[in-house]
Amino acid sequence: MLFKSLYFIRCQISNNLRLPCSLQQQFFHTAKPLAHKWSLSEYRKGAPRRDDGTAGLPVDFYGEKVIDYPSVDTPTTLFNGIPYESLPRLSITCTKNNTKLSLWDSKNTPMGKKSCYTEGFKGSKKGTTVAAQAAALAMCKLLKLLDTTTVKVIMRGLGPGRMPSIQVLEKQGINVVSITDTTDYVVTKTARPKKARRT
Repeated sequence: MLFKSLYFIRCQISNNLRLPCSLQQQFFHTAKPLAHKWSLSEYRKGAPRRDDGTAGLPVDFYGEKVIDYPSVDTPTTLFNGIPYESLPRLSITCTKNNTKLSLWDSKNTPMGKKSCYTEGFKGSKKGTTVAAQAAALAMCKLLKLLDTTTVKVIMRGLGPGRMPSIQVLEKQGINVVSITDTTDYVVTKTARPKKARRT
């Protein structure tokens, strides 16, 4: 039986090799049948390995090394002809349910605000990375309208919109001079005490 099937396969292959590609009628394939019963172990083999967290983005310096930490001369350093103290601040607040971006000038007057809600996301969709990207893109358009492309960013919160909003700023050509993280320490919630017994 095995010899017959091997002979049949050999004949099909030799027939396919003799005929030009446009005249071939039969094809030889070795795929699994569609009605194959998948076992749990086969699913697990194909699944990606579990990860304890998201991997950080690799950061490489191209060209000159950038000064990492502020120095004594930082407040008077010029960035695109503007002193560091006079640069507008872009405040990004990333909560679990929303990402809010607000633009302030050096004299603490608001220049504009954007959030996931103002971009049309409602409910639980406000807490997604796509919504954060849309809000950051709208803020980039506002920055270009105001003709300010150099900002210092102040991040706050541990929501899902942290990295996507910064990535959008970078891709849109906004010159981010510094990123300051002002997130408060996370207070662990303790269990509520038991109700006092009636007397």
